[in-house]
Amino acid sequence: MKHDISSAFFTLFLVLLLAILHGCAAQQKNNAADDWFAKDKYAHFLLTTAVSAAIAKAAKDDGRENCDAALIGFSVTLTLGAAKESYDKRKKGTLYSYPDMVWNAAGSAAGGLLGSNCL
Repeated sequence: MKHDISSAFFTLFLVLLLAILHGCAAQQKNNAADDWFAKDKYAHFLLTTAVSAAIAKAAKDDGRENCDAALIGFSVTLTLGAAKESYDKRKKGTLYSYPDMVWNAAGSAAGGLLGSNCL
């Protein structure tokens, strides 16, 4: 089924919004040590950009439309980022990091768009 660009971007926006809201709901208290521009935030952005671009490129090479491939890269990578944050919270005893998820979402979106030539 063919989707137009506006529906792909709406879906992308909706997934991003839900991920951010999930992060807000899951964060139990404000963690002053979780700075928005700490070194690990750049790592979150760069890693999710690379993974999302690779997934989007693979989806495009598999015959998906450009923006559908971007959405696939974004969705898969953001899901992996959310799973990692949940793992950190459960196993390491740290808070679910809202800033980490925002950087994950930004990197996932950038990588999906770069890997698919959606724009």
